[in-house]
Amino acid sequence: MGLAASYRTKFLKRELIRRNMIRRGDMIIGKYKSAKSGQIKYKVSLVLDWVPFRGAINERKLYVFDLDLLYPQVLKRLIKKVGGLEFTNTGEFTYHRVKFGEGIRDGSIAFNKFIRDFIQEVQGVWKTYTLKNYKEINLVDFDYGTIFNPNELPPRITILDKLNEVEEEMGEIEGEITGEITEDQQKKLRVRLDKLGVQKEKLLRRKAQGKLT
Repeated sequence: MGLAASYRTKFLKRELIRRNMIRRGDMIIGKYKSAKSGQIKYKVSLVLDWVPFRGAINERKLYVFDLDLLYPQVLKRLIKKVGGLEFTNTGEFTYHRVKFGEGIRDGSIAFNKFIRDFIQEVQGVWKTYTLKNYKEINLVDFDYGTIFNPNELPPRITILDKLNEVEEEMGEIEGEITGEITEDQQKKLRVRLDKLGVQKEKLLRRKAQGKLT
């Protein structure tokens, strides 16, 4: 079909990553060397899983959907069935990712009912690649706004953005508490302030862990 070229025009950005940094739901583009022909071609793929999770990279197989064979509107339908999208990060790279799950990479995603049904519906889209044959892999921030209504996408908000919003609201509440308000209003504001304080601590912990989103 040759649909990969169309997907590539909708890349917002991409970043070179190590093979052990791949996550379920990632869209990647990689230089892949065919074991049969020896030719190296670019492969645009949606990552489902890999096996085995532990052990040498040379022994691992990567399960993907080949986006060269998958129309965007069909991909949209699959994403809605499996759980939608999330805004996340790998290192300093932020992007939208399909929510296939974050459990142990053990191949179990392959037995997800929606995945099984989907494979039967779209013949040939399922591929198994040998990780050692990837000569280069780039993680992609795909513009899912080209296939979804922008209002359906998770907002691109980082932890710093959230912290700024929380601190701004906390400052406003602290100003209100010192003003002329009733005891009942003051009590409600203090409850809200406590909740914001808890939220701020959680965000600070995530930030300390190196999380961006």
